[in-house]
Amino acid sequence: MVRLVLDSEGTEPMPRELVDQMRDAGCKVTWFRRVQWFDGMKYNHRTHAVC
Repeated sequence: MVRLVLDSEGTEPMPRELVDQMRDAGCKVTWFRRVQWFDGMKYNHRTHAVC
């Protein structure tokens, strides 16, 4: 199984159909730190480290 973590900011221009294709092919796709309207200050404190 392929597990893929996508950065919500960096993948903004990526077509969502591509994500659907990856899921259809069996990839487990998750999003890292999706932007939410209430966490604007936290958004700048991002890290890609896996805890």
